[in-house]
Amino acid sequence: MKQIIRYFFSALIATVVDVGVYYIALLVLDIPVETLRITVANTIGFIFGFTTNFVISRIWVFKEKPKMGFVSELIFIVIISLIGFWINNSVVLYFSQTNKVFQPLADFISAYLPIPEILNLIAKCVAIVITFVWNYIARRIIVYRK
Repeated sequence: MKQIIRYFFSALIATVVDVGVYYIALLVLDIPVETLRITVANTIGFIFGFTTNFVISRIWVFKEKPKMGFVSELIFIVIISLIGFWINNSVVLYFSQTNKVFQPLADFISAYLPIPEILNLIAKCVAIVITFVWNYIARRIIVYRK
């Protein structure tokens, strides 16, 4: 239980980094194709968030030695994270471009807080929750199994 709480807090810090970089990238990228702009911004945010999460998790969360050497551990974590990245990108694009189920929530928030890109931020938050579950379970089972 202690480990999942630590993982939650490391993921929370990584999420702040990921979403912050994603949001800044959304605002500054000048790419005319909307889906490409979102994908590039999400990729940049993901890289920063992944790096933050990897460092914190290795030092603070998963204190037991992995079942493998550092290089193998890094390779497996990168593979797990790339699958997580695919999940994350798919969910972000789905909820911001294809199925705008969160549009009423975005409109409600925008009525009180005029935040640019609010629908994309909501989609990103949904994607983070789904990816969090995938990343923890996959790491726990594949890399840090006792």
